[in-house]
Amino acid sequence: MGSPLRVLFANIYMGTIEQRVLVDMGWKPAMYCRYVDDIFTQVPDVRDMQQLKEAFEQISVLSFTYERENNGKLPFLDVTVMERSGSFHIAVYTKERNIGMCLNVNSDCPDRSIEVTRCRKEQAKSLLKEITVTALPRSLLLWVKLLH
Repeated sequence: MGSPLRVLFANIYMGTIEQRVLVDMGWKPAMYCRYVDDIFTQVPDVRDMQQLKEAFEQISVLSFTYERENNGKLPFLDVTVMERSGSFHIAVYTKERNIGMCLNVNSDCPDRSIEVTRCRKEQAKSLLKEITVTALPRSLLLWVKLLH
């Protein structure tokens, strides 16, 4: 599992490097949101995303990858973010290979694991409600995932 302090240390580290990157860049993303090591950003094109990715990798020991939106949809945390008519909308994210099976409530699963998942979903919903924006220019939506 790891130390309970890992999220705190990850936030401190990511906050430090993102502050340096975003200040040193000659431009700013139209939108930038981060939850621990997952970043949701909106940039004009793939070249800008590649530049942002390289800037993060140059000042850290981490490797990053990014994912482009597909048909106006992009998974972020446990939700699907959809861009429609210049606004963002969210829905519960379900992987394509999901076969619809759920964990039995009486199974041997620690309560903490269930609560962490519930908490993360609520935080994601709250975060994405805050980033609803109108009149967005047609841009590339990207999801950046830190490779552990």
